[in-house]
Amino acid sequence: MVTDASWTDINNDNIPELILVGEWMPVTIFQKEGDEFIDITDKAGLSGEIGWWYCITSFDFDQDDDEDFVVGNLELNNKIKASREEPFEIYAKDFDNNGKPDTVIGYYQDGQLYPFHDFKMLSKQLPYLKQKYSTFDAYGKASFEDVLGKENLKKALHYKATNFATCYIENRGGLTFKVKPLCNLAQISSVNGIIAKDVDNDGFMDLVIAGNFYGFEVSIPRNDASIGLFLKGNGNGDFDPIPYHKSGLSLKGNFRDIELIKIGTEGRQGIIAVKNSDYVQIVEINTTIME
Repeated sequence: MVTDASWTDINNDNIPELILVGEWMPVTIFQKEGDEFIDITDKAGLSGEIGWWYCITSFDFDQDDDEDFVVGNLELNNKIKASREEPFEIYAKDFDNNGKPDTVIGYYQDGQLYPFHDFKMLSKQLPYLKQKYSTFDAYGKASFEDVLGKENLKKALHYKATNFATCYIENRGGLTFKVKPLCNLAQISSVNGIIAKDVDNDGFMDLVIAGNFYGFEVSIPRNDASIGLFLKGNGNGDFDPIPYHKSGLSLKGNFRDIELIKIGTEGRQGIIAVKNSDYVQIVEINTTIME
């Protein structure tokens, strides 16, 4: 489920690669060879970085003459957790044979995969579970495979996520990359928009990020903790968070994207931010405050 894309020359051969990001997929790289695009994600060591990626921007953030990436993700301030050892998983199939597909998500605890939803919610979707489990305790002790059946799971559509952090991906040359989560303040909510700009005119590229996501079902609290964040770059691929009381940046709402714009006949620099079911917000960048 692709959410964003970037044409970026990652190996300095003057031929841009196509980098795709999306939900339940890794940061995916396609390299052009003749008339074909070849998937080199595994070769680049990124096939295990599977997230709910929402946006991507590229720039040579560490000033070593190759393009790096910053990629927005779900966030880490959530009851949903994921890692390579214990991924967050989803299975889709008509489990109760009523002609409609069912989706069931699972989480790991002590190395065992369990249904994420409680018995009351899942039994509404799969009524046969009321006959299979007579108590909440029995359901609570049942593994994902116990609940849905080994053969059912073999035939189901299956995806997993291993990384929910918004990340800086450093290009180390030779199609090798290092994935590094941004600071904790960048992980408090979903990141759906990223701007790369030298905001404070110190010669180093900075970041402005914004996000939130209100569309979760009732069992998962909505992501609404972000008011946007200014991240000051140091030219080495590191970014220091500048809090609201110093930066003045306040982007409140269910943001889908942010972009740089020019304001007025003088061409003053600003940010336009769009959000679901709400007004378009425009913020002017006052560089003199940052210097």
